[in-house]
Amino acid sequence: MKVFALAGFFYVTHVFSENNEFIHKRSTSLDPLLDIKLISLIKEKVFVLILRKNAINIQCQAKLQEYCEKLENMDLSDKILTFYSEIKDFCKNMKYRETCNSFRRNITLYCKEFKKKIKTINTRIPNISEKCALQNECILWEEACSKELKKECNNLRSLCRQGKQNSLRTRFLLRAFSGSLKTKEDCEKVINEKCFIFMGESDELMKFCLTPTYRCESLVTLKEIKCIELERHMGNLKNIKISKDNCILFLKECHFHKSNCNSSFQNICKELEEKCGKEKKYIPSYLMLDPLKKEITLMEEIEYKELFEDEIGKPGVKDTIDLLALISNNDLSACESNIEKCYKFCSSLPQLKDLYNTKKK
Repeated sequence: MKVFALAGFFYVTHVFSENNEFIHKRSTSLDPLLDIKLISLIKEKVFVLILRKNAINIQCQAKLQEYCEKLENMDLSDKILTFYSEIKDFCKNMKYRETCNSFRRNITLYCKEFKKKIKTINTRIPNISEKCALQNECILWEEACSKELKKECNNLRSLCRQGKQNSLRTRFLLRAFSGSLKTKEDCEKVINEKCFIFMGESDELMKFCLTPTYRCESLVTLKEIKCIELERHMGNLKNIKISKDNCILFLKECHFHKSNCNSSFQNICKELEEKCGKEKKYIPSYLMLDPLKKEITLMEEIEYKELFEDEIGKPGVKDTIDLLALISNNDLSACESNIEKCYKFCSSLPQLKDLYNTKKK
């Protein structure tokens, strides 16, 4: 029993992902088997991590006593102290009331300061990565602090989620239009055809396809930004040793983007291929599929599943009202003009073709 209990103690409740997203698995009841990966926390943070919303309310004393008794009964005290030496003060001499009162003052003060900090971040700082870096703090403090802080943290999460979806959409589109973004004209030749293929994969992609104004202009601009970023970053790899994983990572970027970028970036990719050699070569996943398969789909070419994983779910079938909502972009006054602008593409969709006639587009 103790083995399972100790194993549970190491269960991870906070995981920091590649795109600064935190997955939080909340405990349903007070339990000493808590996350222990957040090492080097100040005492107040450990206290909040243990007691959550009860850290500064009237339940603090009872819940702290319950926690300490569970540790003692399960003979986990010494093991936990190996990681969190601060915990010895929580249960020492069973002075639960004094302990709660002591921490209440500091935690209440920090809650006020953190609320100011996150509000400033939400309203003033434009860099989304800086904003999203605070999500871990939100996870830790929002239950112990006020409802107002929880609201600010929810706003931050929504912002970060939208930012990540926008980033994934951009990466998807640049892959989907590989070789077709040298000029706006190149893009215009293929954009409707490609949109028919992938627009049903997510609401974000569908919205992009249904708002044709500046579609190609925006893609060409995004392509130019991507090429500059890659060239600047990969240009620094000439004189350093590159691991196999990094070779594959950078050669993958070359695979998807060199056909849209200038000759300077293409030369960097060529040099990188020579430097990495055959052992560190990037092989597109679709080349590892069934060799007898007649045709590789666009979605396989851009490695859609690997790119999106579980981030964007495939939406259900859209009716006319659903598509009009996406076209209007939550602005009913712009609905009619947007429908007119979308004639070339939208008139080919079964749900929208009846909105148009041969006399007036």
